[in-house]
Amino acid sequence: MEARTVLLDECKKNHSRGEVTPDLIGFRKGREILVEITVFHRLMPEKQTRLIETGVPILEIDLGVFKTQQATQERLDVELFENPRNRRWIWHPKLEEAKSTVQAEVDARVKAVQEEWAAKERLRPDLRGSTVNPTTP
Repeated sequence: MEARTVLLDECKKNHSRGEVTPDLIGFRKGREILVEITVFHRLMPEKQTRLIETGVPILEIDLGVFKTQQATQERLDVELFENPRNRRWIWHPKLEEAKSTVQAEVDARVKAVQEEWAAKERLRPDLRGSTVNPTTP
């Protein structure tokens, strides 16, 4: 998806969502979004799995820039609210739809190439000079 700015109506920090506690839970037009903020380490696989199991979109914001640079309120605000390059979707409901669409396109391309290859093979002369017939042993 294209990067874009989305303003949340409300945001809660360290609020449990089932058996997992994301860093933030944002609300927009009655829908939730879970936000994980990483600085010194990536999101642990166990927590990621539990977050995905909630079925709620999950966004990771990577503040790793502050591993080596001093964080000021101004720089933190820029990284949190303005930098589209430091965030990625961990999971989004549209991801499964996108995967299905891409898989269907790949399957169609593979089938077309296989059919084209099979057609060319049927017309290819064998070593004796006759055309290959796949039905003849």
